[in-house]
Amino acid sequence: MANASLTAPNLVRPLARFLASGGAATSAHWATMIILMECGVSAMLATAMGACLGLMVNYPAQHGWAFQSEKPHRTAFPRYLMGSVVSWLLNLALFGVFQSLDLPTVSAQFATTALTAAFNFHLSRRFIFHD
Repeated sequence: MANASLTAPNLVRPLARFLASGGAATSAHWATMIILMECGVSAMLATAMGACLGLMVNYPAQHGWAFQSEKPHRTAFPRYLMGSVVSWLLNLALFGVFQSLDLPTVSAQFATTALTAAFNFHLSRRFIFHD
């Protein structure tokens, strides 16, 4: 018998909403990164700053819409911040690895974003917004 938490309505809806709200946050991240790089900021600092803006866009969408969490903000937000620090460090580490492999910046950030998003969905679903 399939695990009830993995059935379509229990997984697909939060995943789709996670991807949509995460897409908005990622767009803010990438736009910030591109603008800063065009202004002469290093790619590493630009992605770090973009990730911080993405965090501010993402929390309300993830809490209220993607995971429809009833967890109070006094509990969810500190968990979100802790998870975001881990995610931010993962983002920097992965981006640094891909840059060291001489991947083009856009390719490095795309791969970093995909891997970080998979990590974030699991963390959000199982720890941050889990009621």
